[in-house]
Amino acid sequence: MNRTSANSECCTQEPSAKNSASRRGQESACQMPARLYIGEGKAGYVIEVDVPGVSRESLEITINEGVLEVTGSRTEPERPEFRAVFSDRQFGSFRRAVRLPEDVDPEQVDASLAEGVLKIELHRVPETQPRRVEIKIPTA
Repeated sequence: MNRTSANSECCTQEPSAKNSASRRGQESACQMPARLYIGEGKAGYVIEVDVPGVSRESLEITINEGVLEVTGSRTEPERPEFRAVFSDRQFGSFRRAVRLPEDVDPEQVDASLAEGVLKIELHRVPETQPRRVEIKIPTA
């Protein structure tokens, strides 16, 4: 069952929250790919985005209408004293969008950046429990 899907303007992949190894879509040439890991646990979900060399200031996370979007960019440093002989490093901007499952609480999201990995923790909406209503007898 595909409860979470992801897509991007650059690289299109749609991992499933239930099976992260399952990928559909095709990859196109992109300025800078941002690879995803999506995991599910009892308390909620975690999304990890590989963003090596991307600063915290150039990252943005938004949630709108059930879609979490991560955007950012990595700029190539200037090296006036050197002429590139070879480089396969990637620079530019990226955008990844993930449709969130209905049980995610958009007000309970935490994000951290460490060692080139952006970690986004999404908490589930607390389960609604039936509430017993006490019947009161008015006193005269």
